[in-house]
Amino acid sequence: MRKVCYYYDGEVGNYYYGQGQPMKPHRIRRSHNLLLNYGLSRKTEIYPSIQRLL
Repeated sequence: MRKVCYYYDGEVGNYYYGQGQPMKPHRIRRSHNLLLNYGLSRKTEIYPSIQRLL
């Protein structure tokens, strides 16, 4: 069985990265909510983002 490591910062959805930017913060937040609601978080190690630790 493979181990999955997931990095997430709860504040990522609070920023706007500009027009044409492929990173959409609301999509990241929505993906994280799906992970939690489907119970996948019990099989995943979720770590705070590296920036948060510095």
